[in-house]
Amino acid sequence: MTGIESRLTAALADTARRNLPDATVPPPFRRPAGPYRSPNRRSWWIRPWALPALAAAVVVAVTVTAVALANRGRPATHPVPAGTTSGSFITLRAGAPLSAAQLDRVRQILIARAEALGASDGEVAVVGTQEITLSLPGMAPADVGDLGAPYALQFRPMISNSTVTAFSPSPSPSPESSSASRRVIDQWRSLGFSPPKDLAAYTALSPAQQHAVQAVVKNWDCRNAPLDLPGAPIVACDQTHTDKYLLGAAIVTSDQIQGGTVVDQSTLGGHGWGVFVSLRPAGQQQWTGYTAQHNEQAHPTETANVVADVLDGDVLMVSTIQETINGDTEIVNNFSHRDATRLAGFLSAGVLPVPFDVVSVRRN
Repeated sequence: MTGIESRLTAALADTARRNLPDATVPPPFRRPAGPYRSPNRRSWWIRPWALPALAAAVVVAVTVTAVALANRGRPATHPVPAGTTSGSFITLRAGAPLSAAQLDRVRQILIARAEALGASDGEVAVVGTQEITLSLPGMAPADVGDLGAPYALQFRPMISNSTVTAFSPSPSPSPESSSASRRVIDQWRSLGFSPPKDLAAYTALSPAQQHAVQAVVKNWDCRNAPLDLPGAPIVACDQTHTDKYLLGAAIVTSDQIQGGTVVDQSTLGGHGWGVFVSLRPAGQQQWTGYTAQHNEQAHPTETANVVADVLDGDVLMVSTIQETINGDTEIVNNFSHRDATRLAGFLSAGVLPVPFDVVSVRRN
């Protein structure tokens, strides 16, 4: 700065010496006048005293360019304005490209799920043919990790059950975990005969065939997901991965679920929270018909009275049908109010056509 000041002082002194007013100090950049300027070409000359200013400008330009190059390719960050609520930004990806209609359906379901979580001001966007992004104000990352799970609920009859012995029990999966990352296995691909769809079909098998079916149950790894064909039996584990169940063909499938409603068990003489599941007319007719034939009042000791509620390949609960069920069916699994609200809201939102992997979750 000292050099620039000294040159400026010298320029002002030169102006005073020539009795020029201060306002007429020659500008730093000026076109020369006279016959030496070509009409087709503009030339420029710089007064010597303006060189330090030009050098300073060059240094600033180089510095700005270096900073821009250093930050090239880094994602832009948008700080949350003061007074607003932070939230989560989630990216979900399907395993294969989806049609425009499927993606629009997924977007609608995710909007309904976000509203069920309380993020009514969130944004859901389709990116390409496989990705969905969600910006959910007020939601912590721990609250949104299961948004990409299908939430396909089924009612399946019990054929047999056993305690897990072939593999060490796995920790109970959190409500935020997604089933998309689990390997889907066709459990019956090496059986050699059609697997039994219900208890009567299992009883009709030869002893060797029954042994082969039980071997599939025993060797099933609960960390995987069964290939879910509603008309075929499955081997499913409970959420703590300590019990395995051989379950028959689905009585009620996910597309027959209409919605869920949270219920306070204390109003029914119980404790905690539950979810009433309502069915579409065809599903309700099928469920009522099954429960009319298989219940403790009609057949007190029948194994088919026991039904498992299966969510995305895991058993939520196992219960015994007490009597014919003509209306909503209750799911009770020691739910907290938060988990019951989530399950009811997601069931009402609908089932995703495919599972979505969580690519990233970050705070806004």
